Amino acid sequence: MKRIPWIPALIIFVLGTLAIGIPLDHWNTKMRDRTGFAFPDLQNAKSESKARQVLDGWKDPKVRAEIASTMKLDLVFPFFYAPLIALIAFRASRSVRHRWVVTLGAALAGGALAAGIFDLLENATMLRMLADDDATRWRLVQAFGMPKNYLCQAATIYALLAHFDI
Repeated sequence: MKRIPWIPALIIFVLGTLAIGIPLDHWNTKMRDRTGFAFPDLQNAKSESKARQVLDGWKDPKVRAEIASTMKLDLVFPFFYAPLIALIAFRASRSVRHRWVVTLGAALAGGALAAGIFDLLENATMLRMLADDDATRWRLVQAFGMPKNYLCQAATIYALLAHFDI
């Protein structure tokens, strides 16, 4: 099996993450200024009433269309950031001395990829909530979002610690 050159892959994943992440942040700021809510507010809704409040803030069909477009772009984002975090964690694991730490790094790199899958499920659920105007799925969004966040954070912290050989 031929090895994938990691530097070109790193460049592609970094550029893809920036090319999607920066516009997402811009559009979310613009939408929050216009309506009081951006799609992270729906991601982080901690109750059905909060999710309903966010969806009600997006009643205008033009606003709904813009939010849906932004959410669709966010469906592509995991294909860049998750492999980026996984690649960094995996590469960092190769620089440590203890075998168990290397194994942990490989597992956390896999966890970063799993986080991308959770993110896709979270985004698809939010798109469905928006299309159906259904705030009852907020627990499902939370069920996908929490492991996504923890898996990404664990792999990132591992990569930083391994990089500094702590």
